[in-house]
Amino acid sequence: MNVKEDPVKLNSNDYIFTSTKAARFKLDDGWVFYAPDFYGMPIVGGTLINQIFESFQGGSISQHVLDLLTNLMGYKYAEVVDCINFLLDKGILKSNNDAGRYKSTNYQSAENVEVWLHINNSCNLKCDYCFVDKDKSFMTDEVMARTIENLSTTAKTRNLKQLTIKFAGGEPTLVLDKMESFYEQLSDKLADSETKLNVGILSNGTVLSDQLIRFIKKNNAGISISLDGYGEEGHDIYRTFKNNPNRGSWNLIYKNINQLLSHGIKPYILATISEESCKTLTSLVQWIMQNNLSTRLGIVRTPTILRENASQAKEQAYESLCQTMIEAFEQVFIELEKPTYPFNIVRKIGICELHFERPSFTTCCGIGNNHIVINENGFLANCPMTLKETLVSPGKDLLLSTRKTFPISPEIRNSESKKNCLDCNWFPVCVSGCPINNSRNTGNLFSISPLHEFYDYVIPRFIKFYGQKLLQHAKINNITNYHVLNY
Repeated sequence: MNVKEDPVKLNSNDYIFTSTKAARFKLDDGWVFYAPDFYGMPIVGGTLINQIFESFQGGSISQHVLDLLTNLMGYKYAEVVDCINFLLDKGILKSNNDAGRYKSTNYQSAENVEVWLHINNSCNLKCDYCFVDKDKSFMTDEVMARTIENLSTTAKTRNLKQLTIKFAGGEPTLVLDKMESFYEQLSDKLADSETKLNVGILSNGTVLSDQLIRFIKKNNAGISISLDGYGEEGHDIYRTFKNNPNRGSWNLIYKNINQLLSHGIKPYILATISEESCKTLTSLVQWIMQNNLSTRLGIVRTPTILRENASQAKEQAYESLCQTMIEAFEQVFIELEKPTYPFNIVRKIGICELHFERPSFTTCCGIGNNHIVINENGFLANCPMTLKETLVSPGKDLLLSTRKTFPISPEIRNSESKKNCLDCNWFPVCVSGCPINNSRNTGNLFSISPLHEFYDYVIPRFIKFYGQKLLQHAKINNITNYHVLNY
């Protein structure tokens, strides 16, 4: 960080506190700091930043710290002021004492909306853990026309900035003609509006044609491909073909991904890691990074033993799942911390539903708010996992209809007096995890996640990983005399 030529002068009576929510971890050459309740990624600080962090713990008058650090520690006044202002901007320092639990908030009006469009329910794979009860149904022309009209009306009356359609199923590439027709009709409807239309495809990667490549290129569409692990020994454990359960899908998907890359199309990798496939997780991440792809590393939410025998003790099953995932992810972090991987890889990795850069105080996803889930019959659900449950008939205002699929305010958390997620520093990052999975395991949408032990490991571990990559980036660029490193 460069010192400002004309730094803001702090009032001598300013009382400043180090945020009680801010995290600090020692690295080999500095410290990494992170405010989970503030917008932005972690930063790395040198000795001055660490001294400021410690000086304002419990609160202190700014001038006292300025005098102390300027006169006794040998720093320039402008340097100290600039660093204090920077830490205030990052939420690591605050002008008020924020001790106490977080408060959950209700939903805000949405400007950007995502639509999970379950355009068909058929699939050519049979994955044991899949939450979709598949059949041969698909969205009829009549349902498509009504859905397009409602989406167009919603976008225009709500003055949406962006509307993202995610074609899903089933396997949506099996009904490519319907995808093309839906997108073209909706594009025409929105041509006279200010709403930007984006499109994505959620695919298992087994179906690729010249027609699909043309559709992706023509409409600048994104395509996400689901992988369970690397190679046949990882990916093919569950992802076998419906008509030939002995045939795995890895070899075909691997070929199709390479073909997409040859056309300049970079698929986003949606990794769904199970207790069995996690042995290949490091190899999968290595391959993803070597191909300059981006990924979200997710976890199969239901432990294997519970899928096979629901009478098993849930607590023990999830404890085993979390521990297995902790060990697998630790190996990934150790691999990616090698200097051979550039800093920009940190922007290419998402973990589960965690929010590191943009905190949330409602839910970990847009459930019941700005995430509209439409099944093949045109009805609305609150989540892709509940496509056959608690369905709501669509109205002209789909955001209003979506709210009816999840009528419970997240603010209900605030009324619970016993210890819960609001007492955890990491709440704005994980927001209790998936509410649907919570409900199915505890009967409470906003309970502590059964994956809590994994989150409690992976959140601080990612912060440290981010800090290490920042330091490596600084060394590569010969930045050695620094107060703050951020990106």
